[in-house]
Amino acid sequence: MSAEGRREFIRLLVGWSVCSVRQLGQDESITYGAELECYSIAVPDSGAPDGCKVYYTDTMVMGAERLFGRHCRCFKATATKPAEKVTEDNPFKHDVIIKDSWTEFGTAPDTPEAGSGSESAGDGLGDEQQQVGGMARDIPQTSPATAWPTEEELANVDSFDPGLLRSEVTLLRKIGDALEQHEELDGLYPRLEAGGWVRQGRGDNPVLDSTREMIGGLSDEQQRVTPFCLHVRYAMTPIGKPLCEVESVPELIIVLFDVMRCYMAINNECGVLHRDISENNIMIVRPIGGHIHGLLIDFDCALDTSVEGRAVRPEQIGTLPFMSVANIEELQIERTALDDWESLLYLVCWL
Repeated sequence: MSAEGRREFIRLLVGWSVCSVRQLGQDESITYGAELECYSIAVPDSGAPDGCKVYYTDTMVMGAERLFGRHCRCFKATATKPAEKVTEDNPFKHDVIIKDSWTEFGTAPDTPEAGSGSESAGDGLGDEQQQVGGMARDIPQTSPATAWPTEEELANVDSFDPGLLRSEVTLLRKIGDALEQHEELDGLYPRLEAGGWVRQGRGDNPVLDSTREMIGGLSDEQQRVTPFCLHVRYAMTPIGKPLCEVESVPELIIVLFDVMRCYMAINNECGVLHRDISENNIMIVRPIGGHIHGLLIDFDCALDTSVEGRAVRPEQIGTLPFMSVANIEELQIERTALDDWESLLYLVCWL
């Protein structure tokens, strides 16, 4: 290791030594109950007496895979508190999926000097791919064009311009409201039970969980090159299973038909473009005593095309090997539903 490398390593260790517990990644809204051998998770809910609805879980579907900090995690959970210790003979009856992730705050630069320094910077919220277990996985990246939001702006986080926040929970609320009368689509897309921005700390003034809480204050120049994220958590139904668990080609056809029928309704009636049709984002649901059906999930990459100008600033986003040609080659043309249909064709070939 070079002298400069040793210096940077020592600086890293010193930085960790002076970090607060919260900056090192402790999440005060998730606690473990030894008496019941399960976790309780506080999910923001404006209708609850204290602003949160508590769920209980003993099963993590997906966990954070990076060194430290809080990243995207998913849990199978229930709102019913166990009456006694959870065991093999007294298992959980999971009925919701809780997704715990970070939403990026960004801008939509129109000039080369804003964002990444290129006219094709788009809205500055691109994705980079990392190979994990042989499959490509999305790693959100961002190049903010401006300094982080102010304390006053964060105090009114629910009124943020949807063009500045890629918020899955906001899109799911919009989709749920628009498709509420379409009973034939029930179960084909995630329905929110509760969700919102996570606040850490107890007492009368909990702190909105954000990049600022994790790494502290930075100069304006540092802020321009450091992604600013807000912590969001939400509970959804139904619980799906991986697409690989279909038992026949007819079942696969049913699932894909259901998902794309739902996709077109979301696109046409909600103005939401999914932009990540892939093997991991199509699930199957096999109700007891019912027929198998599909479930379209993960609207992290989705775009609200009703926001002026968003659809005409294309970005490379999605999951290899299912990205459309225009997407993977970063062609400067508007992304449409045809790109997602192209992804579906690649998925069929992949399967």
